[in-house]
Amino acid sequence: MSAKRSTRPFHPWRSGLLVGAALLIVGALVIVWYPGHPCRAAVSGLILMLAGQRLLASAWARLHGKWVERRAIRQLNLPEGWSARANVALHSGGDIDLLLVRDSRVRFAIEIKAARKPILDSWSSSSKKPLRQVIRAARELSTIPVLWLPRARRRRALVLSDDVIVIHGNASWLRQELL
Repeated sequence: MSAKRSTRPFHPWRSGLLVGAALLIVGALVIVWYPGHPCRAAVSGLILMLAGQRLLASAWARLHGKWVERRAIRQLNLPEGWSARANVALHSGGDIDLLLVRDSRVRFAIEIKAARKPILDSWSSSSKKPLRQVIRAARELSTIPVLWLPRARRRRALVLSDDVIVIHGNASWLRQELL
């Protein structure tokens, strides 16, 4: 028996925004209205505010990534016979940002990232999560994995040793390289 998947939209950044804003406000209130020692109030308030700032920064980065993803997908004008499906849920959990399909057959599973720097030039081994994510999705969907950086400064395409196609460049460059 398979688990029932939620049909509610997935907004992982929303809680970070709400909790981060709340911590900033509470921290400021503690500094202003704490009845005890002023140094203790300042330290407590600053700790709360720093925690709130970190949550807000993380949430903002994720929200910005969603904006980049939506814009990239909107700019993708596919040729005749091709269609795109955005945010396709995976049975194993999570989703893939974009599936490019031709003649009812899935061809490319695309994970879109907002990074401007080329993947191999700047990403540390701890930030290879997008590669693992697109490989897992492509295996599940029996497709070719693609990591797309539509905001990358330098246009280029490469194939990594694990058969992931990495596209640095805008929608027209992606079309040129894949279709």
